[in-house]
Amino acid sequence: MLKKILLLFLLLFTSTSFYAQNDLYVLEIKNGQDLGPIQTTTNLDGTLTFSMANTSFAESINTNTIFEFNEMFPTAITPRLKRVYLLLVSPNFPVQTILDRFEVENLFLMDPNENLLAEQAIFVLPNDYEDPILGGRNTALDIIRAPLAWTITTGDPSIVTGVNDAAASLVHPDLDGQILYTILDDINPLEDHGVNVSGLISAKTNNDSHVASIAYGSKLVFAHSFGGSTTLIPALLALSQEPNVRVINCSWSVAENHVLKSLLDDVVNEVVEQNGVVIAAAAGNDPTTEYRYPASYDNTISVTSSGH
Repeated sequence: MLKKILLLFLLLFTSTSFYAQNDLYVLEIKNGQDLGPIQTTTNLDGTLTFSMANTSFAESINTNTIFEFNEMFPTAITPRLKRVYLLLVSPNFPVQTILDRFEVENLFLMDPNENLLAEQAIFVLPNDYEDPILGGRNTALDIIRAPLAWTITTGDPSIVTGVNDAAASLVHPDLDGQILYTILDDINPLEDHGVNVSGLISAKTNNDSHVASIAYGSKLVFAHSFGGSTTLIPALLALSQEPNVRVINCSWSVAENHVLKSLLDDVVNEVVEQNGVVIAAAAGNDPTTEYRYPASYDNTISVTSSGH
């Protein structure tokens, strides 16, 4: 898994001929052999000279032509990730000499021409795979790897997604036939959030119109709701009792101190533990340290935003 993560990050290094002319390595240091703070001096030829607490390791790499030596995960708190570095070196870099160092766990040579986003090689993208606002390729779907996921499934029509949201009308050409039926009847005439959410989940795809969706082969059951907690929370429970609803999307949240939070506690437990339904919930759109629910329960899937 780590190697795949490393490969994804290295796409950042394929944009210039300078990087293509040199070799990019991922260096993992063994547990207990942390290099500590690394100080660098840039030489006139662009190479680097290093100083660190481990003077023996510094002397070993200072004999080589190294252009970059950076932490790969500078914001990480996981100990292993803090011991991983990116090295940009000349083609004559003595790989075996570094591998033989007792401090070194792994040393990977990376392919500078690898493109992890080139899923077109294994299938054809749908003809409505376009950003509805910005135009061009839908990079939000790229980020979550939707094209790669579609090689496994586009959604099972026998496993229904419940949409716990607000909507004025679900009459939309991209949703025609995708929504099996609706329950409840509490409609906000000014709200279309539920239409947007439904489209992201299961809009018709490859129909040369509107947008591509994540699970366009699946079907939806929608709970009409005004959008307030007094209707959304009961609708969540009601959806979980519908036949074949195995997952419910909640693109809404309440705070810890919300007056109905304790009731939501019990509703979520009944939905998940008693009814066996998975809840996927929005973690919130605003930067905050506050817990939001149902996303912050241990037995739900919390989904942060992905896109622009």
